[in-house]
Amino acid sequence: MKIMSSESKHTTGQVWVIPIAASYVCIAVLCITSIVWVRSEWKVQIKNTLLAVASSAASQIDAELIDAIHDRSDMHTSAFQELVRRLEAIRETKGISIRYVYILRQTDDPMMLQFVADADSLRSTAELDVNNNGEVDMTEEASYPGDTYDITENPALQLYAFHQPITDEDFTIDQWGRLLSGYAPIYRSNGEVAAVLGIDIESEVFRAQLERALPPTLLIIIVSAGLMLFCISSYSIIRR
Repeated sequence: MKIMSSESKHTTGQVWVIPIAASYVCIAVLCITSIVWVRSEWKVQIKNTLLAVASSAASQIDAELIDAIHDRSDMHTSAFQELVRRLEAIRETKGISIRYVYILRQTDDPMMLQFVADADSLRSTAELDVNNNGEVDMTEEASYPGDTYDITENPALQLYAFHQPITDEDFTIDQWGRLLSGYAPIYRSNGEVAAVLGIDIESEVFRAQLERALPPTLLIIIVSAGLMLFCISSYSIIRR
């Protein structure tokens, strides 16, 4: 019977350290790659949902209501109140946690839009105070007819939103926080664009949904990689 020397056993053990270490590296790389992939795919899914909701909702908004609203003096009109109610209904859309819904129109300044209505426009101070700290923070403030919005840092609103449904390429930051937005034009009966409907979700909501989606994917990868590592280790022991 051939007996393996202690030196040979030591050499064999060293040889198997390499594939085992490589397996650990593969597991780490797979986990990181999976996180990046799932995040990217989840963002695509959220964007598609934003597009679908914005497009559908915009097609149901009467442009005549928009044309009847010019500034805060119109907030008492039935047209404004009806418009806000419709925006409130859009915010309650199931399947996506919408934070803000609003309508913007163009002005003489290409880098400045004007609010027509906001789903929060008719809310009281107490209702606007979402975090219940006793005051309305900047991120909780409503927008009102005639309020302006600078789009210098928002390419989607500058170039495309008044022509076709679109989403921001990535999260944007403004007074209301870090948001991912979807937009769709609102048309008059003659085909002209009256304004744009915007809907936003907060980055915190996106992160929370992503965290719920990640564990199952990572678990599958870790278990699969663990089985691979177990097989390699077992084979190493048998070979010894």
